[in-house]
Amino acid sequence: MTNDGRRKATPVHGGWDDDELFDRAPARDVPYETTMAKVGRVVSGVQSVILLVVAIAGFVDPGGTFLALRVNVAHAVLLLVTAVVVGGAVFAPAKVLRRVLLVQTVVFLLVAAFGLAVPNPLGLNGPDHILHGILFLLGFGGAYVLAAGILEPGELGSDPSAT
Repeated sequence: MTNDGRRKATPVHGGWDDDELFDRAPARDVPYETTMAKVGRVVSGVQSVILLVVAIAGFVDPGGTFLALRVNVAHAVLLLVTAVVVGGAVFAPAKVLRRVLLVQTVVFLLVAAFGLAVPNPLGLNGPDHILHGILFLLGFGGAYVLAAGILEPGELGSDPSAT
């Protein structure tokens, strides 16, 4: 009882509290988590380097093609921003990289859908659509792999009392 006659609130564990929603299990409890996170970071880093090369080619020869991709300044800016943001997030905590990859997923899903519209103002071709689809899949897959250690309360490995 408190001083004003009300009962003390008892802590509830095992519910859908915000602090329990993103509990992380120790890496030893989640097999291959650290290996998969490293693979996700390496793939994101390689993706950034490749996009940086394609973006530079877009600035060097605007309106031309590079590796069958139709590059122009707008497309090069999009790829350059993606390369710099994802490349920087590779060195950030997993939470930051996961959020960046989720944004990449949404952006390139929209770009792929917009690019498939006929006629598209950017003059994108088939290989461009394939590139945007691959970037969508890489963003989704990377975010999924980096989220491997997030456990919901009550799942094997979560410890609600550790909060």
